[in-house]
Amino acid sequence: MRALIDDILDMSKIEAGTVENEVVPFDLQELVGNSRMLFSDLADEKGLGFTLDATLAEVEAVEGDPTRIRQVLWNLLSNAIKFTPNGSVALTMEWLGPDSRAEADGEPRMLRIQVKDSGIGIGPESLETLFDPFVQADVSTTRKFGGTGLGLSIVKNLLDLMGGEIEVTSEVGRGSTFTVHLPLPRIAEDRLPSGGETRDTVRWRTTRPLRILLAEDQPLNALVATELIERHGHRVDHVADGVQAVEAATALNYDLILMDAHMPFMDGAAATEEIRASAGGGEVAIVAVTADALTSQSKKLRNAGVDAILTKPYTDSELMSVVTKFGARSESAGDGTRGRDVQTAESDEAGTGEAAVNIDWRARDEENYQAFATNRAPEVVRSLLSMARESTVDQVAKLREAIEGGDSEEIFFAAHRIKGSAGSVFASELASLVAELEAADGDRAKIAELLPRIEAAAADAIEWWAERERGLD
Repeated sequence: MRALIDDILDMSKIEAGTVENEVVPFDLQELVGNSRMLFSDLADEKGLGFTLDATLAEVEAVEGDPTRIRQVLWNLLSNAIKFTPNGSVALTMEWLGPDSRAEADGEPRMLRIQVKDSGIGIGPESLETLFDPFVQADVSTTRKFGGTGLGLSIVKNLLDLMGGEIEVTSEVGRGSTFTVHLPLPRIAEDRLPSGGETRDTVRWRTTRPLRILLAEDQPLNALVATELIERHGHRVDHVADGVQAVEAATALNYDLILMDAHMPFMDGAAATEEIRASAGGGEVAIVAVTADALTSQSKKLRNAGVDAILTKPYTDSELMSVVTKFGARSESAGDGTRGRDVQTAESDEAGTGEAAVNIDWRARDEENYQAFATNRAPEVVRSLLSMARESTVDQVAKLREAIEGGDSEEIFFAAHRIKGSAGSVFASELASLVAELEAADGDRAKIAELLPRIEAAAADAIEWWAERERGLD
């Protein structure tokens, strides 16, 4: 469902003309190498052969939009693997025309990318409309293989944006070949920033893309975490409760599980215990993620077998440090860190809401927002802000309903959901007030006093998010 929502958002932005083509120096060979590692793993899971033949230099310095090129490449490879029940998938990349370095710097060269599979193929009657949204060769394909057909429409539109083209040849039962022609200027290697990598990319680099299970019942939190982790080349599978987490963890071998402490049906501690008791469950790294800083909660999680505890709200740096440290543990047979808290001076500065009257919430939120927005595409930031507004309206309404109905359990879960998401989307005052409500421990007078303040803080946050969203236009 999340992939479908993301595709719809991308498609609507492309149609509205709000997607921009970024032009920056990057290493094409590095982008291809990350794709090789990720999709060879996916092909192995299905028992498919996967080959990559790229006639590229060891460092292939080019100028273009690496995010959009990666999106095109990953869509094509993902479809090829998805629609190939058996056989193989092959990726080839080559420069067309004379290979003259004398004319390389700044001169556009034509790159040909081909993705060939031995899958189900496409009938001739469907080829003409294949790149239209929501079009597939056969509606039964959706039921059998999944997908809506939006991905290829996005690929076509992104290539149009970058001055490229795509064509397809196919035969039912024999497979398909997608061919992309994309003009890219080759540039001198010394124009690559820091050898083609940012400082954080180097600091958070692992020897291969990791496969990570994210157990998180809040869509907003899941969106933020997934976007960040996948931006660094890893794959994230998202589930919304502890039962689903156990099922996923026992079905596939993950490098890391990020386990929310409070989830419906089964909480993070119980899910961790079941995973640890399963075959192979003692090896996977599990990091609990919680907005509950109580010692009793931490002890419960440690006893269940988590390797570490990451406290919400966390920064990008804190999350990626956890991913790098614990996700790579499967490559090095453990490091003896089980049971530790993941805390930094940055997270300690966030405080617990004490002496709230002396805290300039807006200044803190503005600083955190600017740091977040600087590192992300405007469409990602806009999607997050819009989701934050809608989610908060719904969650605060449910909190009031639970309070008026005297449902203590639902009050706890509603408050926990608000606190966890508010802290992640620059609503510190709202998160602090809800933390006070949690600490009221059923004190009806205190809860009644806090509710209107929570609603006022929520209204303030919603307006603040709307202002930041307007600022992206």
